[in-house]
Amino acid sequence: MVIIPGLKQWRGWLLAAMLPLALQAGCASGSGGGAQAPPTYPASVTPAPTITEAPAFVNYTASGPALPPFSDWRVAYIGPDGKLHLVSLDGKTTLTGVSLPIYGPASTGIYTAGTAPDGAHLVYADGGGVKYLDMHTDTLSVIRVAHTDAAPYEGLLLWSPDGHAIATNSANTPWGTAIVQLPSGAVTAAPAPSAGGQPQTSLAHGWLDATHLAVDDLAVEYPGPTPTPSWSPAPQTVACLASLDITTGQLRPIVTLRSSTMSSGSFVLTPDASEALFFNTQVQSQPFTPLVERIDLATGHATPLPTIASALSKSGGFTQLLWLPHTHLALALGGFAGAGLRYHLIDIDDDGVLSFSLSGFPVAWSPVGRTLILARLNSYAGQDPETGLNDVGIVGSGPYSLTAVIFSANWSVASSVTLTTQAMQIPVLGLVRNP
Repeated sequence: MVIIPGLKQWRGWLLAAMLPLALQAGCASGSGGGAQAPPTYPASVTPAPTITEAPAFVNYTASGPALPPFSDWRVAYIGPDGKLHLVSLDGKTTLTGVSLPIYGPASTGIYTAGTAPDGAHLVYADGGGVKYLDMHTDTLSVIRVAHTDAAPYEGLLLWSPDGHAIATNSANTPWGTAIVQLPSGAVTAAPAPSAGGQPQTSLAHGWLDATHLAVDDLAVEYPGPTPTPSWSPAPQTVACLASLDITTGQLRPIVTLRSSTMSSGSFVLTPDASEALFFNTQVQSQPFTPLVERIDLATGHATPLPTIASALSKSGGFTQLLWLPHTHLALALGGFAGAGLRYHLIDIDDDGVLSFSLSGFPVAWSPVGRTLILARLNSYAGQDPETGLNDVGIVGSGPYSLTAVIFSANWSVASSVTLTTQAMQIPVLGLVRNP
């Protein structure tokens, strides 16, 4: 799970609170504005020569012991030994794999693309680039990204539908998107339409299909000579979702929503990319009326969801959405760790809400069944209470405890089991299997 890309003003405030150094480090790496020491490699790895003229390349690979086949889904995390650990959902079986290096100054961010379409690969990113892990061979490939192209930060790592690429942000423009091909590491910048000399599109919300990304049309949302939104207190009053063709650069509008009391809005795509959910969040004391709409991405038709909007109002906005795979159900997290968290299971097809209590941040659903993975820090001493929110890791954070919660047919908690108390750096990398 990644940070919701559309929460423009609110996300900037949240990240500033959670990761005070993350954006600074990411921007410096991407723009060439600050020198950084080279990453530290495992002793058994010989780094490949630096190829400065290439926009991106596989810098080195490292392999661990061959993993035995396993057909069940397992939670992948980084153990205290710095290696890949794979624990079964009943907590009874754990496998240990390749070393997973983490690079970056203390308190900077670590992000994951989550569970891959094929379930056999993982992608995460830190200050050292994009890390690509193949379960079949237990091989880690580190893609060093040049300062002139894709520098992953702010949590934008989106699997393509076929699992052969990820979309990440590009340092060439503040809101540009780059496509990293896997496993080669080749990078291409998605076309970036401009208006008034400024980028016209936001970071991507997700893939609509193999050649189209869902983006905000900033020229509609922020009309004028400089359409790129600022981090000023100015409220958002227009939200425009568009389809960007990454092969031609053509931008096609999908839907435009308007409200003088929007404050800050966000679009989130469903797992099948057939619909999007729009919801807003209040920034500071701006005028605010809760607004939740279901968007048909084929027609652009918007359907109000007043019941979910009421839950959003009572929660002070949603800080996280975690879709149950293959459905239009999502676990919505509202509030903040220091002020009380609220958990809502929302059904965007029927405008349904079921509220309940849990202990920890939701970080992943099992691809099958109704098993939810929760994470919490064992101790918050010296660590921000929001650490682990949206499954965002922080260099030097942990240990985290991971719990598998199994829901019954009526969505009551049937059972729960502790998977580990020793996940480090980032709560969960994703769920995998190796049949």
